[in-house]
Amino acid sequence: MLHKLFVITFSLLKGIIARPAKNFKKIEIIEHEYYVYYIFLLSALIAFIKSFQRKGQTINFFPNDLANNIMSFLGNPQVQWFVSFLCYILLISMTSLLCSKWLKRYDKRSLKLCFLSISVIGIFLQVLFFTFSRFSTQEVVHVLRLGSFFWIITLSVAAIKNSQDASWFKSIIIYMFSAIPIVLVVGLTGIAPFLLFLD
Repeated sequence: MLHKLFVITFSLLKGIIARPAKNFKKIEIIEHEYYVYYIFLLSALIAFIKSFQRKGQTINFFPNDLANNIMSFLGNPQVQWFVSFLCYILLISMTSLLCSKWLKRYDKRSLKLCFLSISVIGIFLQVLFFTFSRFSTQEVVHVLRLGSFFWIITLSVAAIKNSQDASWFKSIIIYMFSAIPIVLVVGLTGIAPFLLFLD
C-alpha cells in the first residue's frame, strides 16, 4: 500500500507540475481514488506536525480580557491548522455549489478530486522549503511563499476549468466568489492550508 501511495503521489506531482490541464482532465480515471484522500490527509498531517514547532501568541492589545483571550486562542497554531483546513473544505463546497448553479456541465466527483490532488504540491513545497530555507534569507523565503500561494490559486482555477469544461472567465469568477470571503476571514492559508507554516 505504501509503495502504491508513493507511486500515485509521484505521478500526481509530476502531472500537476508538468501538465496540470491534462492531469485535471483525467483525474476521474485514477485507479484507486481513495489514494487522493490519503495524499490530502498526509499533507494535513505534515502541517499539523509543523504546528508544534510554532509558539502561540499571547494577545494583550484589547482593553477587554475576553477579547484578548479569544484572539490568543485563535492565534494558537493548532487552532489555525484546524480553521484553515475547515475553510478549505468550505471552499470546495462553495465552489461545487457555484459550479452546479452556473455551469452546464457539473461533475462533483472530478472537481473534488482535482482540489484534493493539489495538496500534493503542499507536500512537495514543505520538503522544498524545509531544505531551501536553511540556505536562504527570510526575505527570499517570504517572496517564494507568496509565489507558492499564487501557484495554488492558478492550479485551483485550472482545476475548475478542466474538470468542468468551463471557460477561463467563468472559472476565475467562480473561484473568486468562493475564495475571497475565506481569504478576508482567515487569510491565504484558508485556500491552501497545506502551505501552513511554510518556512
